[in-house]
Formats: sequence, structure tokens, C-alpha cells
Amino acid sequence: MCLLVSLRPIAVLFLSLPLLVGTFMWDEQIFRSKYKWNHTPRGFRPKLKIADS
Repeated sequence: MCLLVSLRPIAVLFLSLPLLVGTFMWDEQIFRSKYKWNHTPRGFRPKLKIADS
């Protein structure tokens, strides 16, 4: 029982690690695509118009 209690936090850490890495990589991909989209003239002009109005 003592062994299970000591292993549980390690198991939780190992299970949460791929989720954290996955969400971080996913967020980074979205950020990069938005960043690229914002800096293209086609994507940048409508955003400026929306901000001005």
C-alpha cells in the first residue's frame, strides 16, 4: 500500500505530462498560424478595418 501511495503522484505526473506538452504544442501551432495570417496583407487589412470601426 505504501508503494502504491508513493507511486501515485509519479503516475499522475507521467499522465499529465503528455497532455501539457500536447496542449502547449497545439497552442503554439495556432499562435504561429494566426501570426502568419496576421502578417499577410490579405489577413491584416480586414483586422485593421474592424479595429478602426
